[in-house]
Amino acid sequence: STLSQPPIPSMGGLCCTLCCAACSTADCEPLPECTYARTKEGNAGTLIVATDERIQFVGRCIVAGTDLEYSCCSSLLRFIVSGPASTVGITMFSPADGGRAKKMHAMNASTNGTPEKAGALMNIYVNGTCTGKIGVEACDTPKQYIIAEGLGDGDTLIEVTKVSEPAWGMVVVKGVNLSDGATLKDAPPAKRVIEFIGDSDTTAIGSLGPPTLNMFVALKNMMAWSDTDTSWAAHVARSFGVDHINTAAGGIGLMLTGDRYGPLQKAGPSPEHYEDRLCFNWGLGSKGDRYSAGDMPEVDLVVIWLGQNDLIAGVGPGKIAKGTQAYRAQLEVIRRHRPTTPVLCLYPLGLIHTSHPCNRLLNGKVKQQAALATDIKEWAEAAAAELGGEKAGLYVRGVAMDPAFDPVQDFGLMYEIGHKAQRKWARGVVPHVKAIMGWNVVEGC
Repeated sequence: STLSQPPIPSMGGLCCTLCCAACSTADCEPLPECTYARTKEGNAGTLIVATDERIQFVGRCIVAGTDLEYSCCSSLLRFIVSGPASTVGITMFSPADGGRAKKMHAMNASTNGTPEKAGALMNIYVNGTCTGKIGVEACDTPKQYIIAEGLGDGDTLIEVTKVSEPAWGMVVVKGVNLSDGATLKDAPPAKRVIEFIGDSDTTAIGSLGPPTLNMFVALKNMMAWSDTDTSWAAHVARSFGVDHINTAAGGIGLMLTGDRYGPLQKAGPSPEHYEDRLCFNWGLGSKGDRYSAGDMPEVDLVVIWLGQNDLIAGVGPGKIAKGTQAYRAQLEVIRRHRPTTPVLCLYPLGLIHTSHPCNRLLNGKVKQQAALATDIKEWAEAAAAELGGEKAGLYVRGVAMDPAFDPVQDFGLMYEIGHKAQRKWARGVVPHVKAIMGWNVVEGC
């Protein structure tokens, strides 16, 4: 089964002009979070531990006894229930010290059912269709969330994806709960896997929101208005019917250290961050074997979309040698773990959300915005050439949004890339993946 994209909230009712939306004092009519309902807590029945071989996990995680701990967005649990089943649940929690809930309480305010201190949001899919969302409370007590009810005879495929930014919180999954009479069947065959390395573009932060710069509105709704299942990475994976691992984190760069809340609690720089099992070292006293990646999950392709934050934050523009060195470091750390896996490095063609002159967040950064069209390409091409280029499985390709970026409808919250533009970027990436891997496209973006 291929996950269908979750419903997208209507943008109607907003103060839609760019000028009004950009005003720091303007408020916007809140968007519906999603058109599907939030799940409830309950008692679904007997616990089957998360490490049971019938439960398939796609992503990076720490195995702690029979628990799975993870923070990367797009991490996926997949299992098949043989019914009938009156209820199916999942037991998990988001540690209170495990995310931004301690640092940015405003971001975790209650919004249409999100717990006051939500550490994570997750989507539920039943037979490939999104049916609900879980707001995982930031606390230290495991809770059971009902994810399906009234399943009849036969087999039902259930998938649960983590759709919130890693820094907002990790999750600890204890296992799956089944009512009496229901069983788990063997896990479905493993799919091909693409690994994505990126920043907030790839985590789809704020992708469902309006382009307001009102910080109160943004912080209150940022988690609810973000959904990684609407990211370009998810669209590319769905296009080929494959799974994906998303190692991205907001604020990250090739040279830039993004959000930092302690010596180890940081995002980036990406070459250092790539080897971590958790995007953030929340709750761990030191960075040791339990935290580092160790044996990487096998993947068929690695895709990199990085460099915007470096340029916008002032590490560039024009620092080609420094950028090339950083990009080479990223490729080298990938090659330590994936010596022969094809790597696709992306750079932008034409205007995108960060380079568009209507991006009100970046007013005054004209030089940095202009560098987006040139510097990332030069970094990637030079670094790949130094390591053997296409003969060594390193491919550098330009991506044009299809169709072109529209400033009226394609900006997301805080002028991040919106969900419509996510599709446009994905359409520009799919032909490159098809050409390099020879895979058939099974679903349009």
